[in-house]
Amino acid sequence: MAKLIGNLLSGSLGPYVFRIVNGKQIVSRKEAPGTRKQTLATKAASRLFGDAANLGTQVRKTLAAQYPDLFDRIASNKISGHLFKALSTCKYPQTGHFEFGEDSFALMERLEFNPGSPVSSMMAKIPHVGLMKNYLVVFLSELVIPREFKFPKKSIRCEIVVAVSLFRLREGLMVELAEHQSIVIEKDQVIVKPYEFKFEVPAGCLCLVTVFLNYSTVNKNGWLLIKDNDFSPGCICGAIVTPGKYQGNDQRIWKKMIKFI
Repeated sequence: MAKLIGNLLSGSLGPYVFRIVNGKQIVSRKEAPGTRKQTLATKAASRLFGDAANLGTQVRKTLAAQYPDLFDRIASNKISGHLFKALSTCKYPQTGHFEFGEDSFALMERLEFNPGSPVSSMMAKIPHVGLMKNYLVVFLSELVIPREFKFPKKSIRCEIVVAVSLFRLREGLMVELAEHQSIVIEKDQVIVKPYEFKFEVPAGCLCLVTVFLNYSTVNKNGWLLIKDNDFSPGCICGAIVTPGKYQGNDQRIWKKMIKFI
């Protein structure tokens, strides 16, 4: 149904669609369902976006323990969109197969889950992620409170949580919940000393590294976590594909997911 905005229409009316673009009225005829023709390229892109969205859903599931019920549609679409761009660069049109390198998913880095409370506004130095043999090392630089690490009002403690989600893309397997480590800092510390989080990771695996800032205050009932849809700092700080082929030499339980071959 079309609505009158000033002297212009916006919406549909009969067989026509009315739009307002730069203050001007644009009118076009409605497309009948099923009449739009897709090329082979657009069909392939549509399938790939669907696969990216599927993988994005699995990424969110692995972080359920750190970020429960806080992924809204905007955050979910951002994750799927970034995965689609990354996967697009890895798929060779001549063969239709994927080729993954260590940095294939690098554009996922610095993706904020909540633009209203980004990690980058609270922490001046996002942790650096590197690969040392079969270990993923997440290095937290020294931070000065409050110049380089901020505490919101009423908060007096922050748990910095680093989580690693693992995906064997070719085999279509994943670890259901991200592995995580954390440190706790207090507002009156003044200095957050450098710290290394270290995770042993298998070969041939996509490792998505996320960091979350869980601030707390205290009331008569004890510690109270300050975390809701308006304030929930979390972001991806690293995305590395470990070289080599999975050797089956770990004790993790792998769950089925979509394959990328």
